[in-house]
Amino acid sequence: MSLRPWRAAVVALAVAIAVLAPFLVGRYSLRFLTSIVMFAGLAVSWNIIGGLAGYFSFGHAVFFGIGAYAVAITMTKAGLSFWVGLGLAALVSTVFAVVIGLPVLRLKGHYFALVTLGIGEVVRGIVSNLTKLTGGGGGLSLPIYPGGIDVIYRTFYLLMLGTLLASLVTVYAILHSRFGYGLLAIREDEDAASMIGVPTTRYKITAFALSAMFFGIFGGIYAYWLTYVEPGDVIDITI
Repeated sequence: MSLRPWRAAVVALAVAIAVLAPFLVGRYSLRFLTSIVMFAGLAVSWNIIGGLAGYFSFGHAVFFGIGAYAVAITMTKAGLSFWVGLGLAALVSTVFAVVIGLPVLRLKGHYFALVTLGIGEVVRGIVSNLTKLTGGGGGLSLPIYPGGIDVIYRTFYLLMLGTLLASLVTVYAILHSRFGYGLLAIREDEDAASMIGVPTTRYKITAFALSAMFFGIFGGIYAYWLTYVEPGDVIDITI
């Protein structure tokens, strides 16, 4: 299903303004916009499992934290590039979501929400105690992105914006696919969806993994943007 011409024009104009924004506003405003774009992307990503499938995860900060630590550890411990770390952030977050999703997504409603919240707290405790790898409560300091302050601000804004746009395109594609209709059916009545042939387990795990992947990417970008990560900052329910 394609966008109507006027809608496509509005979308194109909005994207153009968003891309040009870092060259039109001051540093403080740009930093503020970067945070807005990041949280907008997190909301869109969470919507894949929470809005479309109806599974309210309260522990998604764990995927954000995994992404942040994947980049931090890759750069500080292994001495590899940010891009390698970002790829690992996406991969590890996705794999972890599949692993915990297999048992956890059998739960529904409040039970699912509470268990995901508990998983986040458990992982934060583990990360806090792996001092040799994660720095524990002291955290890890990442190298500063090369270039002047304006280059740094614009680069991380555009990275966040690009990930937001990717998440929006993904959700749009899902909504207009068999997979998307299946998720909506699961949200409305999972038992009925299963009876009419929707592979509910596979669809739920796929949605959970996609959502986690974007959270991991945002977390990885966030880590390099701030050049510092610690458990209380990146694995926190307030995210």
